Amino acid sequence: LDPEDELMRAEQFLADLDGAGGASPTPHAEVHGDLEKLYEISRELLTAVDLPELLPRILRVALATSGAERGIVFRFEAATGAAIPAAVEGCDLAALGEAEAYSRTVLDEARSRVGVLSQDTGGDPRYQDIASLTLHEIRSLLCVPITNEERVLGALYLDNRQSDRRFTRHATRIVGILAGLSAVAIQNAERYGELSRRTQQLSRELGRYAQFDEIVGRSRPMLEMLKVLDRVTATYFPVLLRGESGTGKELLCRAIHRSGARANGPLVVQNCAAVPAELLESEFFDHTRGA
Repeated sequence: LDPEDELMRAEQFLADLDGAGGASPTPHAEVHGDLEKLYEISRELLTAVDLPELLPRILRVALATSGAERGIVFRFEAATGAAIPAAVEGCDLAALGEAEAYSRTVLDEARSRVGVLSQDTGGDPRYQDIASLTLHEIRSLLCVPITNEERVLGALYLDNRQSDRRFTRHATRIVGILAGLSAVAIQNAERYGELSRRTQQLSRELGRYAQFDEIVGRSRPMLEMLKVLDRVTATYFPVLLRGESGTGKELLCRAIHRSGARANGPLVVQNCAAVPAELLESEFFDHTRGA
């Protein structure tokens, strides 16, 4: 992670906000000071490898940094582009639905990699037609895209319902840099999750084939048979193994048992040929004396 790259992202974000209100640009020295502050925050974000744990962390940091009253981290689905609220603070379920309705306009901007800042939504001509902002008394809002070089991963949405709580230039700068750090953290978490899923899948596959380690044959017919056994072990159907004496029927039976859902239970082996026919029923299912 290169701090200079994140500084460039922050400066671009500030450029996008030109004309949206706020004080004069802050000197670069202060921006570097903010990066030092965010360094500690980034360490916390980049050590979270579980995505469901990471996204609430991002939102908590954003709220603490910006002083916003409420916030939502949206994830954009890669296939459809749909905005999914992945972390929410300050909104109940009903308010969340309302927030999605009036945040749709700013999310469209975020999809275009454009940050949005409005210090007074009531007097902002961009939102004059959005009645729900007035209805729900949203006084100020900030929405920052979370992007990498390939696509927009999501958006960090923050708002205030109190007129005396506005986003300062300093806060918007830090939130902009935080969005860049969040993109890196989200990518790491996604890759870790995919690697974990792949590792578990390979472990399951290796575990299944490891149950056949006592079977040493590697001829084409033997490999075809093992493929059939691998499909059988995932079912509860009865299996009939036929073959001459000494061909390994019991060995295959044990392999099926070890690979199946009943692997932790006992496997009872019975030589039916050695049991008189009139005793088979009692041998397998027991009996009550005198019945």
